[in-house]
Amino acid sequence: MKSEKLEKLVIEELSTCSNINENICFYEGQDREIIDTFGNVEKTIDDQSGYEINYNIFKNEAHIKEILSASKSLIGEYLEDLFKISKEENYFWELCSFTVYKDHYNKRLENFLFKNDNEFFDETTFIEMELKVLNNLHKQRFYDFLRVPTLELIKKASSKKIFFLNEKLSMQKQSDDIVQLLDLDKISGIEKIIYLQKLGIIDFLSKKQPFISSINSLANILSIITSVKSGTIQPMINPIINNDTTSKNHPLNSKKNVQKIETHLIKIGFDLNETN
Repeated sequence: MKSEKLEKLVIEELSTCSNINENICFYEGQDREIIDTFGNVEKTIDDQSGYEINYNIFKNEAHIKEILSASKSLIGEYLEDLFKISKEENYFWELCSFTVYKDHYNKRLENFLFKNDNEFFDETTFIEMELKVLNNLHKQRFYDFLRVPTLELIKKASSKKIFFLNEKLSMQKQSDDIVQLLDLDKISGIEKIIYLQKLGIIDFLSKKQPFISSINSLANILSIITSVKSGTIQPMINPIINNDTTSKNHPLNSKKNVQKIETHLIKIGFDLNETN
């Protein structure tokens, strides 16, 4: 994969620059001394092997700035190529396009949660860490080497990533609020029936005697479970049992309540696919 080779070459070149001059090269703010030997970088392209680097070693300090300029220019070329090719290959790296970032989001989140398997880390933590990095784009190790056209594309991609993550964060906080609300407040009769339906309980009971032949009996037993009057429950479960989705009494036609309850069930780890 060309993207992976390019990223490795960029990192190698950054290392070379960091050893030349701390006042000229950006390298994580660490103190560096000018070294005695410097690599004069030339780029060669081979269709079979991809990108390769040849080093000719110099010991003359007069070549420092020339070598440094060549190395920085080469990094800029690599970064420009990496941004384009990584999009074609769907290769994730820290300054990738928004499309690549979005495609890799779930897998990266999964890996993050796997590596940090404890109560202190969740998707909200992951999003907040991602936003911190993106909001400090100017501190990225590649930033100083980016050419203006590529830098503008990366800034645009970064803005899209930040918007995407803020939307995710908003949904996470909304889910937390819903869970808290449902835990603390009394819920309505229709919400209780939606819970029972989404959990598969109504479907399960309706296939058992005596409920298979008597919706009234099912309404009575659900009344005991929910403390909702059977006369209120029966009109709601009739369209459920008869699969009458057009009925105004069908609880699942209450989209707002359904969304709220599904969000709660997903949040506590229930798989809706098991009952839908």
